[in-house]
Amino acid sequence: MVSDHLNEGMCWIEVIEDNLSDENKEIYNQLFGDDVVKFSYHSGALNFGVECVGKIGQEKLLELAKQFKMQDVPYNQAYVSVQDFLMNYCGCYDEVPNPNYRDMKSPWGMGLPLNELNEYLKKYDAWQESIESKKTLKQFNANKIIKPIEELVTEHNMIFEDDRVYLSEFHYKKHQNYLNYINKINDVNLSESTSNFKR
Repeated sequence: MVSDHLNEGMCWIEVIEDNLSDENKEIYNQLFGDDVVKFSYHSGALNFGVECVGKIGQEKLLELAKQFKMQDVPYNQAYVSVQDFLMNYCGCYDEVPNPNYRDMKSPWGMGLPLNELNEYLKKYDAWQESIESKKTLKQFNANKIIKPIEELVTEHNMIFEDDRVYLSEFHYKKHQNYLNYINKINDVNLSESTSNFKR
């Protein structure tokens, strides 16, 4: 919930939908309760919360959040591929004309009537988010790599491991926490299956 408390009598958490694993998306879909609310404020984001605040609101919100399963850090938010790192952080690309580019005029200053403006705005927003709005595209160029990948990653205070470039030590540690969690679960499952086999 934001600090200016826009929703009186309600507290909530917002998550980026694409960052949720399939399992956690299903958990979100199944959240329910008398005071549970689900909605979306921003495009590409999901919100869940409860219709109460204060200590009770905190406890109920925590109960909802605990239903979600541990998952690995998300692509683009926490790590990128080596090629994306080289293109986006090291300039290892060429700009080429976009064969799918399509021009679209800005809605402002077109003098459209209000009912037409709303419809045009929707189309314009969709165009801006599409590849058709870009006059040029970036194309990877390996010839522009001037140093070993490990050195380039270090220069950007990032971490390179297993074909991933983690954007910070914070994200890398979160990934390590996830691996430790999975290893503990696997150890418990192995231990249980071994003890069942001995019986």
